[in-house]
Amino acid sequence: LTEVGKIFKPALRRDAARRVFAAALAPLERDGIEVAVEVAEDGLRGDVATVTLTAAPDTPRAETEARVLDILGGFAIPHEVRWA
Repeated sequence: LTEVGKIFKPALRRDAARRVFAAALAPLERDGIEVAVEVAEDGLRGDVATVTLTAAPDTPRAETEARVLDILGGFAIPHEVRWA
């Protein structure tokens, strides 16, 4: 809430985006890849989603990143992929 008691819509939008991104990436978790999504404001690009992936060392990273980018390619919010 804001100081005057109204709903703070930017935080609400970020939470909704985080949930949608996490739901879209859920199939990766069935393949043993842990996915964490955080959406935060970037001064230049507006809201940006950061996707952090954790997987076994033998997981093909390039293929997994390509898969993530393919899944998230239709979203208007910019996104970044990182490995833990």
